[in-house]
Amino acid sequence: MDIYIITEPMVRGRYWSSGYTEGIRQETAKIKGRFTEITPDELDRVREDALPGQRPLVIVNCISRAWTGSCLELLGDTGIHPLLLTPFGWETPGDYSTVSLDFYTTFLSLFHYLSRAGRRRIALLGMNPDSVNDTVKRRAFAAYQRTPPEDTAHIFWNHGSLQDCCARFCAQREAYDAVVCTNDVVAIKLIALCNADNIRVPEDLWVAAMGNTLLSGFISPQITVAEMDCPAIGRQAVRLYAFLRRNPGVSSLRAVTPGRIIVRASTGSVPDASAFLQSAPSRAACMNSLNFYADADVSHIFWLENLFRNCEETDRRILMGILCGKTYAALAEEIFLSERAVKYRVHRMVKLAGCRSREELTAMLTQYID
Repeated sequence: MDIYIITEPMVRGRYWSSGYTEGIRQETAKIKGRFTEITPDELDRVREDALPGQRPLVIVNCISRAWTGSCLELLGDTGIHPLLLTPFGWETPGDYSTVSLDFYTTFLSLFHYLSRAGRRRIALLGMNPDSVNDTVKRRAFAAYQRTPPEDTAHIFWNHGSLQDCCARFCAQREAYDAVVCTNDVVAIKLIALCNADNIRVPEDLWVAAMGNTLLSGFISPQITVAEMDCPAIGRQAVRLYAFLRRNPGVSSLRAVTPGRIIVRASTGSVPDASAFLQSAPSRAACMNSLNFYADADVSHIFWLENLFRNCEETDRRILMGILCGKTYAALAEEIFLSERAVKYRVHRMVKLAGCRSREELTAMLTQYID
C-alpha cells in the first residue's frame, strides 16, 4: 500500500515536520507499505492506486489556514479524502480527518509543573498576536491563572522582533520567578539575553518552553520543554490512513496524541510529578500574518538547528574546539584527523549554519552556547 503525503512548503524541513516524516516512514515500513511524497498536481496517482471499494486518501502536512484551505478545496474537487497532519486541532468545516497534538493540555502542564515546584510568579513570553495557534497557549495560561482569556497581564508579546520581546521581559524580570515561552526558539533567545545580562538560569529565573529542537538540549543550561512527540503523530497518521482507506463508510476521524514534559537544567532539573499527560479536547488552528520565521534571531536559531541535526559527534567536538579558539592544527591532532579534513568539516558546518565564514559561525554560536 502506498502512503501518499503532500507537505506545505512553509513547514518543509522544520524539525517537527521531519519528526512526522520519521514516524510515517517507521509505521509504513512496519506494514510493508511505501511512503510516497507528491505535489498537488500529482493527485491522479492517488485515485489510480485506490482499489475498488477503497477510499483514495492523502496525508496533508500543513500549518497555515490559507494554504490548508486551498488544499482541502482541491482534494474535495478530486474526491480524495484528506488526513491533516497538524500540531494543533483544526476546525475548518469540511470532510477531512486529523491527527494532532493535545496542545492545550500539553502547554497547560508546563504552568502546573512550575507551580508544583513552588514557582508561581509566572510570565508567558513570545505570544504572536497574529497566530491563531498561540491563542490556545493564551487560553491555557488564562486557565492556569483562573482569569478571563482576554486578560493580558503577565503576557509579553512578540510584534515582529524577538530581540525586543525578550528585552522587555528582561527589564521586568524581577517580578517573576519563572517564564514559559511559546516555543523553544523564544527560550533559546531569552537564555542568550539572560547570559548577557547576568541573569542566572535557573538560580534567578526558571525557563520552560513548548517544543524540542536539538539546540534546546545542547545550549547551557539545557531547556525544560513540553515536547510534541512528532514521530508518534506520524505513526498514528499511518494507522488512521490504513483504517480510513479500508472503511469508506467512516466519514472522518479525529486523533489526538498527548505530549510530555522533559525536565532539564533550566528549571533546576526538578522532576515532574507525571511525565506523560492525559488528553483533553484542543481547539487551535494556525494562521501567521506576522511571520515568526522572518525574524533574524529566529532565522539564526533555525540555521543552528539545521547545523546540529546534520552534525556527527566529531563535528560537535570541532565546534567546541572552535569556540575555545583552537587552531586547525590543534584540532586535527586532538581528533586524529588531517588538518585538511578538519577544514573541510568546518567549511561544511559554515554552510549548514547559513554563514559565510568560520568567524561568522563562531559569532553566531557564542550567542547561544556558553
